[in-house]
Amino acid sequence: MSASFRLVVEKGHSKGAFLRLKQNGLYVAGRESGNALTLKDRQASRKHFQVEAKLGEYKLIDLKSSNGTFLNGERVESKTLRPGDRIGVGDTLIYFLAETDEDPSERRGPLSGREVGGYRVGRVLGRGGMGTVYEAVQMSLERKVALKVLAPELGRNPEFIQRFIAEARAAGRLNHANIVSVFDVGSVEDHYFFSMEYMAGGSLDDLLRAEGPLPVERTIPLMFDAARGLEYAEKQGLVHRDIKP
Repeated sequence: MSASFRLVVEKGHSKGAFLRLKQNGLYVAGRESGNALTLKDRQASRKHFQVEAKLGEYKLIDLKSSNGTFLNGERVESKTLRPGDRIGVGDTLIYFLAETDEDPSERRGPLSGREVGGYRVGRVLGRGGMGTVYEAVQMSLERKVALKVLAPELGRNPEFIQRFIAEARAAGRLNHANIVSVFDVGSVEDHYFFSMEYMAGGSLDDLLRAEGPLPVERTIPLMFDAARGLEYAEKQGLVHRDIKP
């Protein structure tokens, strides 16, 4: 049985959008509303890139975009896609995934089922611009945590490693009811990670996907909670540059 694939927007204003890809076809992505995948990103061209599917092989092709198409952090003109590849367009991050990778209860990553730095790693909770967040258990305390792991290709870049560790240390200095706590930061072999408070209820984005637009009476308290957390962080000298649900 042949595998099926999809493009999934994991970061940016179009987060949550996805496109199922057939074994044969041409799929254009960009700012234009008539595209197979519309990207709400000011840095995206009207027709930014296309995925050419032929006999089960998928090729990413930049359409002479103004700001470039990036694959796993490198600007490309044309490249064959492999499961797990990350496509970057401006502030938007898109994953090329096998359909089986998107089962919400069984999303697995390369570290799922392994022990890393004292953590027993489980399913994937989400993916972002710098890496993957897993559900995990801190074995010494039998405490469930969210474990953020730097993407392998970025783990070979000293600049990204420094940014990743700096992000963890900055967040670890914060202590507020409306900010997720950071417990630990470390590395094992080529894996750089930090552990955070596990939020069993999920994110606001999860809530919006499940229920759609919320009524004003529910939205206002949520926004006040977020604003209190941001106000506290700013008073500690930190500015969040990627606010999203």
